[in-house]
Amino acid sequence: MNGKYGSNQELLTLARDTEDEAGAMAATEELVEANMGLVRSIALRFRGRGTEYEDLVQIGTIGMIKAIRSFDTERGCAFSTYAVPLITGEIRKHLRDDGIIKVGRGQRKLGMDLRAAQMRIMNEEGRDAHIDELAAVCGVSPQEAAVAIEATTPIMSLSQNPTGEE
Repeated sequence: MNGKYGSNQELLTLARDTEDEAGAMAATEELVEANMGLVRSIALRFRGRGTEYEDLVQIGTIGMIKAIRSFDTERGCAFSTYAVPLITGEIRKHLRDDGIIKVGRGQRKLGMDLRAAQMRIMNEEGRDAHIDELAAVCGVSPQEAAVAIEATTPIMSLSQNPTGEE
């Protein structure tokens, strides 16, 4: 890529180290534009999780800007190699923290473990697992299991009752 300001390396240096704020902004914008394909490809992996694709792209762009600001050109790795985990992390953080109801990590992990146990029993035995059974597998009380499953169940509609009827 050789845009108005030069190579990726020159743009990174200009975006981070220059005292000329207008030049830094222009270099950052050019870097973001040049790497939007990377942001879009990462955002595609997270579609269907309750956030619109374009919103995921915008959130990924925030990760890209963080990567631009913190990338060290002396490390010897490609900028895209450095940027991917920051973009992915920003999107994951949004998906984790942007639910209607905030659920703690421990509760979320327990809910995922319970659902995995539920699927395992369904696949192996061909039946629905009872809450007592799931709780025993995960080493928690049936009440804790019920709360974790309920907390991690996605909300489909505010007007929909638990049986699925509107």
